[in-house]
Amino acid sequence: MSSAIRQVISIANSDLTIIEHQGERVVTLAMVDQVHQRPEGTARKRLNDNRERFIEGKHLYKICASEFRTRFPGVISERATEDVTLLSQRGYLLLVKSFTDDLSWQVQDMLVDGYFEGQRLASPPVTQRIALSRHRLALAKELYKTRDPALRQTIHQQLDEVSRAMGLPTPELDSLGHATPAAPDVLQEFWAALAILDRQGVAYNHSPPNSGKLSISVKHLRELFEQHGIKITFDRLLHNAWRASQSPKFIKNDTVSSTLWKKSIKCWIFKKEV
Repeated sequence: MSSAIRQVISIANSDLTIIEHQGERVVTLAMVDQVHQRPEGTARKRLNDNRERFIEGKHLYKICASEFRTRFPGVISERATEDVTLLSQRGYLLLVKSFTDDLSWQVQDMLVDGYFEGQRLASPPVTQRIALSRHRLALAKELYKTRDPALRQTIHQQLDEVSRAMGLPTPELDSLGHATPAAPDVLQEFWAALAILDRQGVAYNHSPPNSGKLSISVKHLRELFEQHGIKITFDRLLHNAWRASQSPKFIKNDTVSSTLWKKSIKCWIFKKEV
C-alpha cells in the first residue's frame, strides 16, 4: 500500500491533486477537462489535433500508469493501463490557446497563479528550507519530551506553521509523545484530605522535615483518616493517580527510615512542595 500523501488545491470550484514531475507542477489531461468544465476527452482531442506542436520534455511528459498510481494514489482508475500524459505550464497554456470562452480565461489565470506559480511562491530558498526542516525536527523532538498539555498545544501550533510553510503535512499531536493525564478527582480529594490533617497539626510525613520529600504510609494514613472522620478509599485508582501526580511530583515507592515511627517502613515518596 502506498504511503504517499495526497495534497489537494481548489481551483475554480474544482479540487485538483497537486502533481509534481521532475521538479515542476504538471496537470493531466483529465484535470484540464475538469477545471475547464469540458466534456471528458476534450483536452486529449486538442492535444492529438496539434501533437506536432508539443515537445516531450518541454510541453509534456509521459509516465506509465502503474508508476503514476504509486506516486499519486487515487487519481486515476486502478484499471487504467495507458501511459499518463502530463502537461507542464507551457504545455497547458499551449493546449488551451483555443479555449476562448469567459470561463477559460478566468481558469487560465487561476490555474497559473494558484497551481503552477503556487509551487514557486510556496517553496522557500534551499538554505531557508534546510533551516525550517531543522526547526521542524526540533519542535517534534520537543513535543516528545514535553508533557504539559498547554505547552504541548503551543509547540504543536508552531510545528503546524512550519509544516505549512514547507508544504508538508502536520503530524498529529497524539503521535508525538503524550501529555500528563489530568489529575483525577480522587487525587484532588486525597490532597484535600491531607490539608485537613495539616490544619489540625497531625504529622504524617515519615521523611525528615528538611529532606524536601513527602513520604506517606498507606497503613498510617488509613488510621489517621479513620480517627479524623475523613473518607478516602485506598484502591488501585488512587495508587495510579499517585503515580501520575505532578504536583507534588511522585518520585518512587520505596522503604524509608521513618522519623515518626523510628523504623523502616514502606512509603509512597513525593517531592515536597515549598
